[in-house]
Parts: sequence; structure tokens; C-alpha cells
Amino acid sequence: MNKSFNLSDWVRPNIQELSAYTSARDQYSQGVLLDANELGLGPALSQPTSHTKQLHRYPDPYQRALRSAIADLRGVDADQVFTGNGSDEAIDLLIRIFCEPAKHHILVTPPTYGMYKVSARIHNVSVDEAPLNSDLSLDVDQTLAKIHPDTRIIFLCSPNNPTGNTLDSKAIEQVVEQFSGIVVVDEAYIDFSEQQSLSHLLSSYPNLVILQTLSKSFGLAGIRLGIALASAEIIAYFDKIKPPYNINALSAQVALEAVLQPELMQQKVQQILEERAYVQSRIERLQALLIQNPSPVLATHIQKIYPSEANFLLVRFEQALAIQKALAEKGVIVRYRGNELHCADTLRISIGNRMENNAFFESLIEVLGWDGPARKEIWEQLDLQKASVADSEQASGFEQTSNSEQASVSEQVSGFEQPSDSEQSSPRTARIERQTSETSILIELNLDGTGQHNISTGLAFFDHMLEQIARHGLIDLNISCTGDLHIDEHHTIEDVGIALGQALSMAFGDKRGIERYGFVLPMDEAQATVALDLSGRPYLVFETEFSRNYVGDLPTDMIEHFFYSLAMHMKATLQISARASNDHHKIEACFKGLARTLKQAVEHNPRIAGQIPSSKGQL
Repeated sequence: MNKSFNLSDWVRPNIQELSAYTSARDQYSQGVLLDANELGLGPALSQPTSHTKQLHRYPDPYQRALRSAIADLRGVDADQVFTGNGSDEAIDLLIRIFCEPAKHHILVTPPTYGMYKVSARIHNVSVDEAPLNSDLSLDVDQTLAKIHPDTRIIFLCSPNNPTGNTLDSKAIEQVVEQFSGIVVVDEAYIDFSEQQSLSHLLSSYPNLVILQTLSKSFGLAGIRLGIALASAEIIAYFDKIKPPYNINALSAQVALEAVLQPELMQQKVQQILEERAYVQSRIERLQALLIQNPSPVLATHIQKIYPSEANFLLVRFEQALAIQKALAEKGVIVRYRGNELHCADTLRISIGNRMENNAFFESLIEVLGWDGPARKEIWEQLDLQKASVADSEQASGFEQTSNSEQASVSEQVSGFEQPSDSEQSSPRTARIERQTSETSILIELNLDGTGQHNISTGLAFFDHMLEQIARHGLIDLNISCTGDLHIDEHHTIEDVGIALGQALSMAFGDKRGIERYGFVLPMDEAQATVALDLSGRPYLVFETEFSRNYVGDLPTDMIEHFFYSLAMHMKATLQISARASNDHHKIEACFKGLARTLKQAVEHNPRIAGQIPSSKGQL
């Protein structure tokens, strides 16, 4: 128990004297509401839904229902809960409440979350540092020694960002006990940790503030919902100085739905913990492989994998920055943390779904320089395991719908029902499952997308090429394929071409109002001419040659066969010719040309809306 703490000694005098703004919804939210200059006719939306029809009204300024649900979840009282626009708002308000600009100090323990320092400097508040020990433990003696009369707040992060380790709870309690000012414990990642939240200490320590968030374990980063848990007196000061309506109604609705179903969060946390173990074990295998079989391109070794109780791993690589940049060029984004204390040459790798985690390893292996059969051998040694169909569906960004009519093909193909003529504005989507003794494939696509994709076939360069179809065709595309790559690549490439062609054909529907034709694409020294006619008459002309047997792990003799399989099952005439001095560019130009051709061919032309683009009256 910290008996020396007196809140009024620490709150800035002007904050204590402040009269809070009184908003229209502080007292009344029901009745004939003519007090807030709201638009009484309702929101200016063409078709308001149950979620949006009340958006012409200001939200509850204190989010009472949400705070009550959070209190139940975290085992505190509702008046001990503050909800803000991300944890960053709570950090900002803490500094406003307790720190006089150009006078007071905060204390941080690097390496740690950077916003503590940024927020302090925005308010012209000085920042002192008591670094963690080299083993990333909290140095209680040094932390307490750094305190001086102008120190107002100590920020501790546990589990720590960027390192992932938890700080010893007894060490934290020593600091809270012996410092008479405010101690903030940032628990953004607490649900991933074996250590319980320190929220049970709030009744013993009136100077303790705990930060949490819905961004991490609840997977709601997009709604920006942060939480502060503290004494009712401190929460009252938060509410006194916050903006009147700091949480919008849509965010509050989504947050309440999530908090009332914590079992869903717990299930996802468990899955991420399993994926974290999967990623760590593969990094450990790669660590050993690099000792035995050095990288052909980058002279690197994995020097350390930091213990983590968060949804990420911090890993020390030789040439970490070069690796991070090379991965980014391949569309795999990890965070370089090498500028932080005790974190030289480190990358912070967030744990994704299985497809994303495999994409990281496949791209990393390519960055390190293994090519062709050598790359496949490394994959086998890492034992990269594909996501199940259920995992792929869960990971996809597509809303799943039932379909009573299954396509009657021998490989068990199923798909989405196509929109009727009266629903031409609906997304043109398809879903294909293709099961054979050689491959298991799930494909989902949306012709009216933005290029989002999740692709995993076991062949990294093939994945990279399929991504071009999504990116440059503005097609949302998910592909998951598990194939007999232990035999060779043929069945995987052929069957993906078949299934993708079927999915595209299904998404085209009856082709009313579309352009039908398409495109020429230059790429560096390469030029690919791609002509496409969604005629319903399958045909392929492919005029290009390759000087290499493999580009990456993709055999070049399968390029023409892929386009043949695609054209036959897309039921389209496809003609491709390409020339270049570089086979990589030549292949990529073909795929990008196809993507742009598709984009042009499937575009709706308002001048022929509802018409079949053929003099025959059908395609």
C-alpha cells in the first residue's frame, strides 16, 4: 500500500480548478432531442442500417455501457474505467493532468514504447531515462535513483514493446510502492502473457494507472479504442479534460460487441500463441541451417531470438536493415528496431496467420539467395506447413456465404451464386474448392476489389506472380494450395491455373455491360503484349522463350502451361508474346499484362449497361 500518495498534490492546479465542458448528452439521451443542433431528419445516407440509422445523434460522452462491460471483463468497478481514442489519448491526458510544461519530467525505461517520449515532448515536458538491464529486466534501484522532485510519471511497458518480455510484477510493485507519484503500466499485450494483469493492485495503490487496448488481442486496431484503469478519482480527471465525444458511436458499438464475447478473443489469442511457437521454431531451424549452409547472397546469421509474451518476436540478424528492406520490396513488411537500446540489428516480426507466416519465410529464403531446387530443399528442412482450408477461410477478407448449387465437376468444385441483372452493382465474386489426389485448392476472388490478396501455393515466385494479378487487376484474391511438391511443381501450377480460370469464369457471370477486350504492357527492358477476349471460346497463343530453367522456384517450362490451363477454364481467347533480356522481368510482364487486360475487360461500360457485348447476343 502506497500511503504517501495524495492525488491533489500531483494534479496540476489549473486542472483541479478547471470547469469541464458540459455536452448535450451528459444528462439526456432519450426523448424529443432538440438540444444539440443535430440533424433531426437522420443521417444523410441512402440506406441507413441498424448500425448507422442513429448516427445523426451524438454518442454517449462517457460510453457507460462499454465501460461497464470492460469493468466486468477486467474485474474492476465501472468508475475505474476510461475509454479513449487509442491508448495514445490516455498517455496524452496523463501528461496534461500531472505535468506542467517546461517544468516537470516523466521517466521511461528504454527500450520501450516511443509514444511516451513523443507525447511528453509535444507538451514540453522533459524525459528522463532509466534503461532496462541488458537482460531486459527492470532495474528497480536505478529507476528509483533517477527520480527527482520534478518527476511526475513513470511509464513501464509490460509485456514490453519492442522486446516482448514481461517485467517482473514484484519489481513493478516495488516502484509503485516507493514512488509517491504516478506509475503507469502499459499492458497493451497482456492477454498474450502468462502473467496476469496488475489491475488487482488498483485498490492497494491509488497512484497506479494501467493502460490496455482493443487493438491487439481483440484485433480491433482499426477502431482505435484504448483503455485506462485507475482509481475513480483519476478517471474523473480523465473525463474532465477529454474532448466531449472522444469515442465515436460506430467504434463504441463494435467495441461493446467484442468485449461482451471475450471467449472469441481468447480463442484468437490461443491461435496466435500457437502460430508464435510455429514461427519461433522455424526461425530456430533457420538459425541452425545458416550455420551449416551460409546464405548465397547475404552474409548473415541469426544471433538471438528474444523470449516473447506478446504477439510478435524480436530477432537479431546480421545485416538486419538490409534484410528488412529486401523483404519490403517483396511485399513482406517487418519492423527494424535496431536503433533501440539493447536491440542492435533486430527485426520485430508480428505473428500473422499461417499463410502470412509462411509468406515471411518463403520471402526471407528468397532474399537470402537460395534459388530453384536449393530453395525447395530449405523449405523442406524448415517444414513449412500449410494452413488448413478452415484456417484459410478464417484468414481471408471475404465474407463467406452459403450456396445451394454446387458446380458439378469431378474435382468437387463449388462456387458463389452470381448476381442477377437487377444486382449488377453487387461485387462479382467466386469461391472455388478443388480437391484431387494431387492438390487441395481454395480460391476466393472479387472482381470489384482493391487488390487485397492472400496467396500461398508452396512456390514463392509463383505466389509473387499471382499477386500481380490481384494488385494490377484490382482483384481481391485469396489462393491456398497444398500440392504434391515432393514430386514436382507440375500439378500445383496446372491445378491453380484450372481453379483460377474456373473462379474467373464464374465471377464474370453473363458478362452483361463489360468491355470484353484488353492490353499491352512494358516493364523495364521487357515488353509483353497481352490480348484478351472474354469470348467464351478458349484458346491460347503463347510466344516467348526463356533462357533459364527456373526463376526462383518456378520452372519456366510451366509458364505456358499455366496460361493454357487458365485460358481453357476461363473460357477466353488469350494471346501473349513477350521479349526481354531478363527472364524474371519477362515472366512478370506477362502476369502484369494479364492483370491489366483482365481489369480492362471486366470493367462495366455504362453505355452498354445490361447488354451482352456481342452481336450474337451471348458470350
